Amino acid sequence: MHKYGFHVNAASGQVFDAIVRVKPRIIKTLHHDVNFWRHVRGVHPTAFIVGRLFTPNQDFQSNPEGRGREFAERVLREEINRSTFQGRPLYDAWESFNETIPESVDPDVMQAYDVFQVAFGQRIQEAGFEPIAMNFGTGNFLGHHFVENFEGTLETYRYLGFHEYDWPTLWRLHSESEALNGGMWLTLRYRRTMNEVRQVYPNRHTVIITECGMTQGVHPQGVGDVGPWHPSHPISEDDYWASMMWYNDELMQDDYVMGACLFVVGAISPWQSFEHLGGVVDRLERLRELEPEQPVAEEVSGEPAVVGATTPPVDVLPLLPETPEAAEGPQVDERETVIAAPPTLEVAGAPSHYVLFPAGVHWDWYEACRFYFERFRPSWGENPYDAARATMITCINPDQETLDTLNRVNPAAHLEVIRAEGPAELSARVGTRILRGRPFGGELIRNSAPL
Repeated sequence: MHKYGFHVNAASGQVFDAIVRVKPRIIKTLHHDVNFWRHVRGVHPTAFIVGRLFTPNQDFQSNPEGRGREFAERVLREEINRSTFQGRPLYDAWESFNETIPESVDPDVMQAYDVFQVAFGQRIQEAGFEPIAMNFGTGNFLGHHFVENFEGTLETYRYLGFHEYDWPTLWRLHSESEALNGGMWLTLRYRRTMNEVRQVYPNRHTVIITECGMTQGVHPQGVGDVGPWHPSHPISEDDYWASMMWYNDELMQDDYVMGACLFVVGAISPWQSFEHLGGVVDRLERLRELEPEQPVAEEVSGEPAVVGATTPPVDVLPLLPETPEAAEGPQVDERETVIAAPPTLEVAGAPSHYVLFPAGVHWDWYEACRFYFERFRPSWGENPYDAARATMITCINPDQETLDTLNRVNPAAHLEVIRAEGPAELSARVGTRILRGRPFGGELIRNSAPL
């Protein structure tokens, strides 16, 4: 239905919630929080995640090859590259420099940057990641620049990045110039460029619009590099959405385009006027709901496999069965067990909920549930008597004494148990619940004698 992804400057609970709701195919980020992206992998395993490491020093001309490898090594030293989620790297790709040169530079500068990009890209590939080339500022470079001055880059890279902005609509300059010279000078410039590149390298490259949106900086009457919600000339949400739908229709026509990252989802200063959290994310969620429903995972020989994944599947730990008829034998995951509940309890009625941890547990276990807490807002702690006041109790690795106490103090509570070997497994298990939009392991309610 759409090709929009997210450009994330700052990870947060709101950003995580937006990812859960929209499931963007591409996510680009400048915030390399290991725990955050491990949670994202747990709930959205097929996302193509791109990192960019901010650096104020984008010099490359004095030693292009050495600088390219040096910057790649700096990128690869980031902790995020040493972290995995169930065997898969948290990131798929890395950009190098950002909007580093305009097309007005001399060809020898372009060719030096070509050497830089080749050196950077080869080292990133050696480490098992994809590099993303170009990422020039909007309105810079065309196909002949690419073919004549970036041959090494075009031979080395699979992914080419573009930045595309306009204002006060995304079609403004395209429409103004279409009759005169074919348009495609700001938004859709990628197509004007790739028409020439693909003549030389047919079907070799995948395009990612690594930034897109609206900025007054491209308009002669604008007040500078500010976004659609800036108070000087705010764009209505309806008008902005109309532009987004026009641009999306164009993106959908080019199968070599993976998607376009909206700048920005999770803003930091001074980019607040570009923030897409809120109404735009709500609309993208509704648009996603129009797509034919696809299963998140299917089980093969008891092991979940991600449907449609282009990378090795991520194990998604299964939920409890949703109906009593499905609760036969080994289909019930013994690590998540509903052990006592009255038959009349309405689980879907948003009862009070408490997550009970073992006494003295390391903070890493709480951190594993961070986004689960932000999503569903339960109470949590280590005191079984506090937990017993709730009608829904989720127990993490409880001992028998804790279970006996809960059943004695509140025998009517809906009590479930999650057993996990460590914080990573716990993160995966609660991440599955976030993905399904359910705070509990399933809707199965059984009467049984207290343990």
